[in-house]
Amino acid sequence: MARSKEDIETERELTVGLVIGCALDVKKSNAADLIQGIAGLEKLLAATQQLARVFGWPDDGRDGEAAATKRARTRH
Repeated sequence: MARSKEDIETERELTVGLVIGCALDVKKSNAADLIQGIAGLEKLLAATQQLARVFGWPDDGRDGEAAATKRARTRH
């Protein structure tokens, strides 16, 4: 089923908010509470993976790691 442009944009906005929220949660975690910090990092990683999926990073038409390596080499 095709999704509307508005639905896609809403999903992107929610995902960006999720990543920002997780990053702020990790930032405020107390370093002494290692388990809470690790849980926060796991949430941030999951949110970042969702962000990549929603925005199509790396490009689905490319070979994930190879494309990232190529972009890193050609970046000025």
